Parts: sequence; C-alpha cells; structure tokens
Amino acid sequence: MNDTLWGPINPEHWNEIPYMIDKLATEKDVKEGRPTFFSENLDEIPARPSDIKIPVLAIWTVEDEMENQPVVIIQAEQSDLQCTVGVRFFSGGNGVCLLEDLELIEEKDPRFLEL
Repeated sequence: MNDTLWGPINPEHWNEIPYMIDKLATEKDVKEGRPTFFSENLDEIPARPSDIKIPVLAIWTVEDEMENQPVVIIQAEQSDLQCTVGVRFFSGGNGVCLLEDLELIEEKDPRFLEL
C-alpha cells in the first residue's frame, strides 16, 4: 500500500480528501485510499452504508491518551448493532472506531480552528 495515501491533511482543504459514500467498501477501495476498512464477514453481520454526511469533522477522545483529537470521518457503515466509521487524522494515518466514540463538530469549533 502507498504510504502517501494516509499522509497529513491540510486543515484548509479537509473536505477535499478521498472518502467513501453510498456503498460498502472493498479491499480495492481501501488500497485506493477512499475508506479505511472493509468487512469480509457481511454474511454474518449484514451492513449497509450509513446515512451520515461524509466527509464530516469529529472529535475522537482517545481514552489511553485522554485527549480530544480532531479527525475527518471518511466512511460509515451501519449494521443492526452499531455504526462503524473510518477516520483520517490531521497529522497523518487513519483509524476505525464506532460512531458513538466521536463527537461531530463544525468547522467553526475551536478544537478544529486550533489545527
């Protein structure tokens, strides 16, 4: 995989990064840098694309570090049990968490403006 896919994000152009909407991600999509994860066990736990607006800013509280980290949600897949999201970090890299672990924010939020 190309490491430049998950490089730092310019806060002025956060909404121009690749993202995944309207379909479930495949391994090929992840390699191309639009989503951060794909599911292989859809027969066991059926999922569908979530209807949240993407891309969207959020704050992820990382419990081990006890800090609020701004992220961009680039993918959201909903099952009957939960909504799993793929995020990009402004410093580079990506992650996967549950939507309930995030607080959606707007561009005018001071935590985003500090970037």
